[in-house]
Amino acid sequence: MVRTLAAAGRQAKVLESCQMGKLKEAHANNDKISAVRIGKAYLAGTAKEVWVPDPKTQEWRDWFHAYTKATKRTTQMQARLRSYLSDNGVRLKKATPLAKDPQLEPKLRAARDWSSRQWQVIEST
Repeated sequence: MVRTLAAAGRQAKVLESCQMGKLKEAHANNDKISAVRIGKAYLAGTAKEVWVPDPKTQEWRDWFHAYTKATKRTTQMQARLRSYLSDNGVRLKKATPLAKDPQLEPKLRAARDWSSRQWQVIEST
């Protein structure tokens, strides 16, 4: 939003939301009152401004977060597959890779008589 406003020739600042949340009162709190409170805090100099990364740094951060998310999801899916196989009596050795192993599929097919639905679950994970 800050970049969009800057492109339109407007100056925008991002204030730390945690500190702004501490300034709110327990009663009579609505958007209009909050806007006045934020404005007063900014003018008084008690509001902390947050750094907004430049486009290149933002791109790096986005790629890092995408990588972290993909790694997390891959680990989750591998754990789910191992759990599913374990629930069905198939115990794999600890270091058995679940991806890119041409020998794994024949081992899994031979481990048990899988129904077509069960095999769909294995293939989808």
